[in-house]
Amino acid sequence: MYINISNDLIVDFNDIILFFDTENTTLSKEGGKYLVDAEKNKRIVDLSKNSFPRSFMVVMDKETNEETVYLLSMTTQSILKTLKTFLKYYRLIHKWELTFLESVVKTILFLLDKQQLLKSNKQN
Repeated sequence: MYINISNDLIVDFNDIILFFDTENTTLSKEGGKYLVDAEKNKRIVDLSKNSFPRSFMVVMDKETNEETVYLLSMTTQSILKTLKTFLKYYRLIHKWELTFLESVVKTILFLLDKQQLLKSNKQN
């Protein structure tokens, strides 16, 4: 399932690896190094629209098996809110799919039982 992170970014939910607050991450040595390496390898896409990026999201492309870092103007709290809303609706859809699947399986089992019963009646 796909999730709309910003007007310019729609990603498969399963491809999201992580997201961080930019301010706290750039203050740490490892976080700053990660972003510098990503920039050197041209894996950064700036979607912050000429404002200071508040967060970044790392997404793994399954086809190329490469990470892309998206700089976002959204805060991590906004991203969490978006993800929670997505998960809420995803669970509702998933619950419906399971209920539907359950009814299909029960119907198949019923028909198999009925077929078995008919076979045993013919033999008697």
